[in-house]
Amino acid sequence: MSNTVKIGTIFLACLLNLFQAAALKESIPSTNPRLEKIKWDNSLTLPNLDGKPNIGVAGAFSGFIDNHLIIAGGANFPYATPWNGGNKTYQNTIYCINTIQPASKWLVLPESMPKALAYGNSIELHTGILCIGGCDSIQCYNDVFQIQLIYGQIKIDTEWPSLPVPLANATASLLGDKIYVAGGQKSMEKPEATNYFFVLDLNSPNKGWKELPSWPGEPRGYAVSTTQSDGFDKCFYLFSGRNYKADGYINTLTDGYAFNPRLNSWKKLKQSFPVMAGNALSCGANHILFLGGVPQLIPGSDDHPGFDNTIRLYHTITQSLIKKEVAPYPISVTTNIAQKGNTFYVGSGEVKPGIRTPHVLKGEIIPFEKKLGIVNTIVIILYFVSLAWIGYYFSKKQKNTDDYFKGGGRLPWWAVGLSIFGTSLSAITFMSIPAKAYSSDWSYMLVNAGILMVVPFILYLFIPFYRKLNVTTAYEYLEQRFSSLIRVLCSIAFILFQVGRMGIVLFFVPQAVVQGALDLVILIWTVVHTYKLVLWVLRKIPMLGIE
Repeated sequence: MSNTVKIGTIFLACLLNLFQAAALKESIPSTNPRLEKIKWDNSLTLPNLDGKPNIGVAGAFSGFIDNHLIIAGGANFPYATPWNGGNKTYQNTIYCINTIQPASKWLVLPESMPKALAYGNSIELHTGILCIGGCDSIQCYNDVFQIQLIYGQIKIDTEWPSLPVPLANATASLLGDKIYVAGGQKSMEKPEATNYFFVLDLNSPNKGWKELPSWPGEPRGYAVSTTQSDGFDKCFYLFSGRNYKADGYINTLTDGYAFNPRLNSWKKLKQSFPVMAGNALSCGANHILFLGGVPQLIPGSDDHPGFDNTIRLYHTITQSLIKKEVAPYPISVTTNIAQKGNTFYVGSGEVKPGIRTPHVLKGEIIPFEKKLGIVNTIVIILYFVSLAWIGYYFSKKQKNTDDYFKGGGRLPWWAVGLSIFGTSLSAITFMSIPAKAYSSDWSYMLVNAGILMVVPFILYLFIPFYRKLNVTTAYEYLEQRFSSLIRVLCSIAFILFQVGRMGIVLFFVPQAVVQGALDLVILIWTVVHTYKLVLWVLRKIPMLGIE
């Protein structure tokens, strides 16, 4: 290789590195990461009731049945605020509206609940909305029933196993085919937070609720829960709430715990979660979105500032919690949330102590659009141009198959080593394996470290051995050592392995568009040239008679 060619190659490599560095700098997240946007809408309002404007309800059951949003039950202060002597009234009305029809109007079904009820939990099932527990002004209930919509008519299915104890102000989430219920209180006369933790297997509901080990923290009501992956398993996450006793003791909690069903154990989380009585949504692969909450208890009054409307985002693997944004509208608490795809609805609820809102807040999660960018485009173009130039330049020096496969035996040891090392790399080497090691333990890094440990042995032991025998591949040696049949079988096994490996590489790193495109090109190139190689090998076997 001439000096001009060497200088040009070095210059091109440096230029590519500069552009790549600029691209990496562009992709480093800031202190305020560019995450999904939330499009807010506060135009949906509960209809008039008995000819009067609706004041809203707190603690209502809510969810989706097909495209119909259901809000049922709840409680409010219809005549005066509690600090002005008002009494809480419990409701049994069911509201229903089709959210995909612009002209759709609310269907109001008074006295449709089995009883006036509030502060229970609702779980969306494919057959309807499962309502769990709740209370009225006198007592808590262990009732479990399902709200169904059959041919446009609301039906109540009460053929469900009751909770082992009455519970209100608990929290519940669906994980796979199991419903988990945590905390709450079992009495209205002497309200006291509990540490109950129950599960109901939907595959065998007749077996009833089963009590599980409680979290290693204080009892709590008004907690927040959801389900999300911790990097290994889907877990039940429990956050915040408050511990209270009949003697007036109240302690606002900000701790968090994760229950792993596979291990049947709890893990305490590192962050502080000021989200009592708020709501949480699982978002993406490992994120939890918190909607508002009550950071601290402030006595109700006309001067109350209202509850927190901060949107927080928690990552279950890194255990990082950030303030994503502040919602433009009040985020109500003590309410259930209904979700349809990327859209969620906060069904009425409490915006100040004793003050409800008739508005049903809608939020649409809009995925962040990642653009390739000019820098990355230039890098890709230069990469392919350099590959084409290198291929063209060295193709002129190839005179036979020995030059193509072995470089005529003239390649130095370090060039062979780099070739072997580069062949072992892919997108999962730089992205998936380090991420898995970070989320779990360092044992996964042995996969990458193993390449560095094995390559020296290959260079100093195997390569000289193959060169001495004047063989092109390990499979050619297998033919000399054993038989042509062994060579063919091992070659086919390796081809199948590589095709499967490339599929895994492309599957596990879909976000890496550039790398994925390059891997696809490499896959196509590998398949074509592998076919040629297999055909060439088969032709070298006289017993097969392939021309």
